[in-house]
Amino acid sequence: ELLLCCVPALLLGTLFGYLPWFLLSALCLLLMWHGWNQLRLSHWLWVDRSMTPPSGRGSWEPLFYGLYQMQQRNRRRRRELALLIKRFRSGAESLPDAIVMLTDEGNIFWCNRLAQHLLGFRWPEDNGQNIRNLLRYPEFSRYLGDADYTRPLTLHLNSGRHMEFRLMPY
Repeated sequence: ELLLCCVPALLLGTLFGYLPWFLLSALCLLLMWHGWNQLRLSHWLWVDRSMTPPSGRGSWEPLFYGLYQMQQRNRRRRRELALLIKRFRSGAESLPDAIVMLTDEGNIFWCNRLAQHLLGFRWPEDNGQNIRNLLRYPEFSRYLGDADYTRPLTLHLNSGRHMEFRLMPY
């Protein structure tokens, strides 16, 4: 592009005797063209919600096309991951055990329906709550704090039931 812009300016500048002005004008036009394409790209990325990028010419065509291909790969990967999460949740729902997934800080980020039923969790209201706030048993808090999960914890709940807790870090 630089060559295509400067060669005619060089020829015309030499022919008319204004070489620096023709070269400067050609470079300014080229700079304006690149600025215009940058504006179009920025508008497409941040404002326009269409799936296809603007058409590009010259060195901008592979850029626009590459971004479009990358966007399509990301969308496809996001769909695959969403399907994988859906399968995981479906599998976890079919297990005969209550499952609660916690962050390192002890905040709940997912639980199956059996955990909601047995432990009295309300979903999605309890999402993000610390499990110590919802299961207020000193033995349970100690079990979490000790971080020795080689043996399960058996609790006698206020409802008269016995419940066994097994924590598995991953």
